[in-house]
Amino acid sequence: MKVFNKVQNRLFILFLFVAAIPMTILASTLLIYNTTYLKNYSLNNKKMTAQTATALAQQFLNHAKEDIESVAKSPIVMANMEKGNISFLADFIENFQKSHKFFVSIAMMDSEGYVQAIYPENSAIIGNNLAYQKYFIEVMKTEETYLSNLVNSEPKEDFETVVVAVPVRDKLGNILGLALGHIDLSKLTNILREASTSASAKTILIDRKGEIVSHPDAKMITKNAKEKDNWAVKVLAGTKGVSEEVNAEGEKILYVYLPITGTGWGLAIEEPLNDALGIFSQTKWLIVMIGILSGLVVFLLSLLGGRRFSAPISQLYKGAELIAQGNWNLNLEIRTGDEIEQLANQFNRMAAGLKESYSNLEKKIRDRTKELELVNQQLSQAKTKLEAVFRQMADGLLVIDDGGRIIEFNPAMEQLSGWKAYEIKGRYCYEVLQIEDQNGNKLCQNKCPLIEILETNQLVTKTDVTVLNKDGIRIDISYNGVPLLDSCGELSGAVITFQDMRESKELEKLREQFVTMVTHELRAPITNIKGWLSMLMEECNKTISEKEWEILKEIKQNNEYLLNLVNEMLDVSKIEQDSFIVNIKTCNLGRTLRRVASEMKVLAREKGLSLEFLEKELPPVLADEERVVQVLYNLIGNAIKFTNHGKIEIWCEEDKNSLITHISDTGQGIPPANIPRIFDKFFTMQNQQLHKTKGTGLGLYISRLVVERMSGEIWVKSLERKGSTFSFSLPLIPSFQKERPSSVKTTTQS
Repeated sequence: MKVFNKVQNRLFILFLFVAAIPMTILASTLLIYNTTYLKNYSLNNKKMTAQTATALAQQFLNHAKEDIESVAKSPIVMANMEKGNISFLADFIENFQKSHKFFVSIAMMDSEGYVQAIYPENSAIIGNNLAYQKYFIEVMKTEETYLSNLVNSEPKEDFETVVVAVPVRDKLGNILGLALGHIDLSKLTNILREASTSASAKTILIDRKGEIVSHPDAKMITKNAKEKDNWAVKVLAGTKGVSEEVNAEGEKILYVYLPITGTGWGLAIEEPLNDALGIFSQTKWLIVMIGILSGLVVFLLSLLGGRRFSAPISQLYKGAELIAQGNWNLNLEIRTGDEIEQLANQFNRMAAGLKESYSNLEKKIRDRTKELELVNQQLSQAKTKLEAVFRQMADGLLVIDDGGRIIEFNPAMEQLSGWKAYEIKGRYCYEVLQIEDQNGNKLCQNKCPLIEILETNQLVTKTDVTVLNKDGIRIDISYNGVPLLDSCGELSGAVITFQDMRESKELEKLREQFVTMVTHELRAPITNIKGWLSMLMEECNKTISEKEWEILKEIKQNNEYLLNLVNEMLDVSKIEQDSFIVNIKTCNLGRTLRRVASEMKVLAREKGLSLEFLEKELPPVLADEERVVQVLYNLIGNAIKFTNHGKIEIWCEEDKNSLITHISDTGQGIPPANIPRIFDKFFTMQNQQLHKTKGTGLGLYISRLVVERMSGEIWVKSLERKGSTFSFSLPLIPSFQKERPSSVKTTTQS
């Protein structure tokens, strides 16, 4: 506790030193506040002076207006004005002017602008027409009292004047003429001079045009203040305020300005800024001096107090530097008898603890280094294996970043594209690989198909495309692309494998040639077997047992199945080799449907089914009638084959540019998973109830190819255990095509 008290005393002394800073700040703040108050006081004083001068000017002008209005509204003046008694008017205004010395002259005008009387008398003016004067025009237009801008004095050239013009009316309110008073503004200047509270301040009065009406310096009268002073523009706009401006000599001038209500005039108090804010300037320097002295005092006090405590702290700092350099054998000798000594002792214990921890850390680092070396070795082996796989892959492999630039390119890809990896790394994929479809359309011109992987972030597979290699050779390929994600799951690129399809296409071509050859070779003997079998059944119809007859029927069915299979294989081969002939011409589909439906009704009756063709008048189509019959036999035959009870219906409907034929049944239907594959080659679906329906899997495939060759479409809609509807469209001849929205959706398979 004794040690703590010593430190507390020292801190108390230090706090006294530090307290000098906020005390100095507080003193400076108070001085600044007082200075600000003085500045505001000076400005407020100038504003009050301006307000007083404005009130005096307004009072003077209002008094002048009221005096002239009293002349105009005098019943005697009105009566004599109406009678045209000019001598009376001259006597009246003479007496009036003598009792109102701030008018230079008073005049009477008739309603046409002629001067009837004026005092002091001026024969050169009496009888003149002054209808062109601004004050005459304004009074006749507004029929109200008008205060003019600055005008030259008419009877006396020693003074500048303004005119107060008031309409004189008869009893009915009609204007008989005007009463005019020329105000002696020198008297107004004297009044404003007496209102000033400073010898350096000047009171300036301007009219609506900005011309100076009153100024202590007579040379300034009639000059336009708007041309050189911003305050004049503001005050004539009806605003009041304070502004600082620089005169021609470069001196800063303070203006306090106010508009004079009801006149359109303005008034300003002008005074040099240094004179207006003299007390403020003196106080500002006082504040600066106090701030400098306070700073010096605080600096000295802080220096003296800091030295008292800096020695042990400096020793602690040097000890910390030694520890940072790895010197753990440290023992600081600080004897201050307070918390700093306790801190030094704790510092020594910390150094000893760090020494022990460092020894343990070195051991852990050695162990961890061995583990990392093992992991690094495993990674190196994995990398070697991966590079071997990368280089030995039979398929081309391409890696692109998220911008579509190539970052990896394996040897198989070099062989496929003709480019070396070092030539194309960093380039965009579409600059190297020119991908085309089977029709020769350049896919990269519209949109790079490889970028699709980055945009969709999904697996992309393309077949039946070609790539133009560096040597200009087109190579049939297929490719699979998958997005490449980083450790955070963000897209960082894509990996694409390319398969050279030339060899597989050659094998496919050989297979098709082999199938064609085999089916051609099988067709003749199978046809012969059919003929001999028919002859045998005719000869032995009555001479063999029923069991033997059933065997012959089974042989005949299998023979017909084989012959049908061979014929369908030949058709498929012809279609795929583009040797399948389709003779497109105008076809009467209604007649064809009636013929096929009539023939197929026999098969339907054998299964206890009804087959109906919903006839109506149909437009002609463009098709090969023989091939249409082939499609109808396939579709209706399948409907009969896979329907065990119910009925089969055939009907047609017109679409925008095509005629659509529907064949619906009430059979077992098609499972949803099988619908996308129903028109594929060799796809078969067994009758799940009878388990004995045979099929080649080529009928629907051939039907699709035939319909597409005739520029049509084929599709199916099915509900499992409720039935199916197969539909195909054929184009109408142009004269029967209709310009209307399609009413049938011909591309959906559901």
